[in-house]
Amino acid sequence: GGPGPTTDDLPAGCAALTAGVDLVRHEPSLESMRRRFAALGRTMSPTNEKQADVPRGADVLGNPVGTAPAFCLTILGAQCYFVPGVPRGGPVCC
Repeated sequence: GGPGPTTDDLPAGCAALTAGVDLVRHEPSLESMRRRFAALGRTMSPTNEKQADVPRGADVLGNPVGTAPAFCLTILGAQCYFVPGVPRGGPVCC
């Protein structure tokens, strides 16, 4: 899975474990998710909150078309990017 709300969405936790850091809640991402759900007239489930958890020290890149933010983290000297999937089944141009 990607950086999403379900139990099989493990990249953030795996990245943190590999980098030797803990996960932290990125409040700006959480607020962005809340605004997105509100704009759609939906209540955000507490399970969605985990999408705002990123490894400590990661650069959060955001997500203009979905909820889970992308992030970048240096792991063992390599710059690694973690990006969510496409939210509506089509390609997204950046």
